[in-house]
Formats: sequence, C-alpha cells, structure tokens
Amino acid sequence: MTYDKEAILENSNAIDVADAIGMDIKRCGSTLYTNCVSGEHNESHVAHNQLFSTGCFCYTCGKRYDTVEMVRNYYRNVLGSPITFPRALEIIADTCGGIDSYIIKKSNSWKKKEVIKLPFSEEKLDSIGLLPKKKPGSDKVIVYVTDRKENESLIRKYDSHNECYYYIKTKKTDPDKCISLLTLYKEDKKAFEYMCHTKAAERMEKYDTILRQLTQIVSMSKGKNEFAIDLAEAIVKKMELCQQVYEKTSKAEQKIFALS
Repeated sequence: MTYDKEAILENSNAIDVADAIGMDIKRCGSTLYTNCVSGEHNESHVAHNQLFSTGCFCYTCGKRYDTVEMVRNYYRNVLGSPITFPRALEIIADTCGGIDSYIIKKSNSWKKKEVIKLPFSEEKLDSIGLLPKKKPGSDKVIVYVTDRKENESLIRKYDSHNECYYYIKTKKTDPDKCISLLTLYKEDKKAFEYMCHTKAAERMEKYDTILRQLTQIVSMSKGKNEFAIDLAEAIVKKMELCQQVYEKTSKAEQKIFALS
C-alpha cells in the first residue's frame, strides 16, 4: 500500500506528532524544545533540540530532522524499537485525519498534486519574526495587509480569540480577513518577498543592538557569564539566517497585498 507522503507532511504538525508519541516537550518563552533524537548525546535539561511544525533541529549536534525522520529516530534511538518508513507515516497521519485519507489509489488517471511551499524554512521565518506565538498544532493566520502607504511599516497585533499574531497596515483589525503566509505567497509572491525583506532589515538592526549589549556583558564578566555567551551565539545564528532572507529578497519591489 502506498501513502501520499507529501500530503501527510503538509497537513501534519511535528509538534502535535511529538506530543502524540510521548516526546518530552518543554517551553522556553515562545520556543518549544525536546530531547535530541539522534541518541548520540544527553542534555542535563531540555533546551537544545528545537521543535518546529516541520521537524526539529538540535543546536548541540547540528542535526536536523523532518517529521518522518524525527519519529523514526525517536523510536529507534530513544525507545529502542525501530519502525519502518510506512509505519512512521501512519503514526503521523493519525494526528491529521488518519492514514485512510492518504492512501494513493493506483489509477492511470491519477496525477500527483502540486504542493506549493514557502521559500524559507520555519527557522528563517522565525529569525525575521514572521512566525506566530502559537499553541502546538495551531494553523491560525499570520499576516494581514491592506492598501495603505507603501512605506508604512507593518504593525503586529495579537488576537486573543484565535491565539495568533497578525500584521496590519490600518487601524482596523479584522481577524476574519487575516490570511496565512502560504496564502500570501501563493497570491502575491512580490508582496510576500517585500514583507520578508522589510522584517529582515528590522530584525538585523535589533539583533545587532542585542549582540553589542551581550558583548559588553561578556567583557565585563571576563568571559565567565556562560548564559550571555550562549545567548550571543544564538543571536549570531539568527543574524546569519536573517541575512540570508534579506539578501534573497533584496530585489523585492514595494508592493501591497490588498484583500478584496
């Protein structure tokens, strides 16, 4: 039996999956962490392997896993019970409608559905501040822009009802007109790229200020403030990701995405 892997990964959320299979999840501010699934090292506290909706990334060993490999490595290296690739897909599918919804029926008329994905990883979007502070499994809207002055900066608002952040350019905040980043990208790539470019510029300036402050703190402690050192390293990584987004969208034109 063949399963539609792309559809399963598109509809699933690795955070939900991690919770469903019993992985230890800890929250630090707006970030979720779990133990590394590589089996190569153990941490004194859960704060090194970051969870994203598409998988996880360990800052200690530098290994990145998509949702399928996260599940397979967790079963093999942590639980000591290896599972097959199809079985991993079944486990993931159970969190987003059940595996029966993703069985590919063999037919000459069947055509593979084109899946449109965002050009940047969640890690990069997070570095420029374009990921919402959301509960595990939430797919609530992120972006809302209307036809106002092109040079007006985006304002972030929090919708407590839908538990999400969204961005506006007007004084009116209508959550019903909010759209997701993926929808914005599908409808108007230039508007998406310009927004990412603007946010990346803002974040790089902020990261630079924070890094200077941390450098002073480390200097004053004569290199003994390990917390400041670790935080500075994390900021440098975010700056690098932010720079990549900024450079990739450097040719983006100022354009507003207007909702009808």
